[in-house]
Amino acid sequence: MRKIKLFCSLIFMGAFFTFAQNNHYKGTDYGKGSYVSVSLKAAGGGLDYKLYSSELKEKGSQSTDLGYGLDLSYSYFFDKHWGISSGLGISRYASVGKLKGGITDDKFFALGTLIDDDYEGRPKEFELRTRISNLEEKQTVFFFEIPVMATYQTRFGDAEKWGLYGGLGVKLLLPVNAKFKIKNGHESQLNVSGKYDGVPTDMGSPSNPAVSKHGYGTITDPNSTLNWNDKAKLKMGIAGTADVGFLVMLDESTDLTIGGYLDYGFSNLKKNGDENLFTAPTVYHSGSGTKIGQDIHYNGMLNSYLTGKIKPIAFGVKIGVRFKL
Repeated sequence: MRKIKLFCSLIFMGAFFTFAQNNHYKGTDYGKGSYVSVSLKAAGGGLDYKLYSSELKEKGSQSTDLGYGLDLSYSYFFDKHWGISSGLGISRYASVGKLKGGITDDKFFALGTLIDDDYEGRPKEFELRTRISNLEEKQTVFFFEIPVMATYQTRFGDAEKWGLYGGLGVKLLLPVNAKFKIKNGHESQLNVSGKYDGVPTDMGSPSNPAVSKHGYGTITDPNSTLNWNDKAKLKMGIAGTADVGFLVMLDESTDLTIGGYLDYGFSNLKKNGDENLFTAPTVYHSGSGTKIGQDIHYNGMLNSYLTGKIKPIAFGVKIGVRFKL
C-alpha cells in the first residue's frame, strides 16, 4: 500500500512538472537567484517494520504515530524555473509494536543456561525462561536530515502573486535520539521460570507454584517495577523525498509556502539482528530471594531479531516562509 502511494506521488510530481513547464513566467528576474526557507511539518507514517516471534508463535502488530519536524533549506535557481536545494532538518518518527503473547507453559523465551549455586546446597544447571503477555512498546526516533533535491517553481496571474513549487531528490538520515518505552498496564504480565536438568517440572512456570526464593513466578504490569525503557540502536539511512505546494507572495522578497511532502526509506536502518528480546544476567538469584525479573535485561523490539527490516516513511503537510537573498 505504501509503495503504491509512493508511485502515485511520483506520477503526480511528473505531471505537475510537465504542466508547469508549459506555463509562461511573466516576471522579470524574480525566480532566478538564492533563497532561504524555514518550514514546519506534520506527518503520518513512522517506522515501518515486521514483527514476528517464533517463541510466541505469532506475528506482532505494528502501527505508526504522529510525527513532526523542522526544515532549514537553501535553494539556488539557475533561471526562473529550475534549481537545486539542500539544507538541514530534524524530524520525529514514532511507531508502536505489540505482541499479544501469553502466560502459558509452551510459549517462552529461552535465555540460556545458568548455574544455581543454592539448589539444595549444591550447584545445578538450569535454563532461565521468560514469558510475556500484552507487550506494547512505543518507539521514537529523531533524525538529522540532509536533503539534496532538484526543484521547480512557476508563478501565475498578472501580478504573479501566487505560484506552484515542487522538488524531488534524496536525503541522508542520521539517527540522533532513538528510544523505546514500554507502556504500563495491568493487562501485561511477565513470568520467569527455571528448567533444571533431571527435574520433570519447569519451576515457577504458569502451571507450577511460584518459587519466591529463586525469583520464579508471575508478576502483573512488569514495566512499573522493572523500567524497560532504553535506547534503540539504528544506523544511518537513505530516503527518497518529494514535495509539492503553493507559493503565496507576501512581499517582493518573501513567499508563504504551503504544501505536502513524502519521504520513503530506501535502506534498512536495523543495526542489530541477533539479540533476543530478553538477556539473562550473569547470576539471576543469590539465595537470599530475588524479585521476579530482577536484572533480566529487556533489549527492545527494534534491537532484537523479532523485528525485520526497519524503514522510515513519512507523508504530511509543510508550511513555511521563503526569503529571496
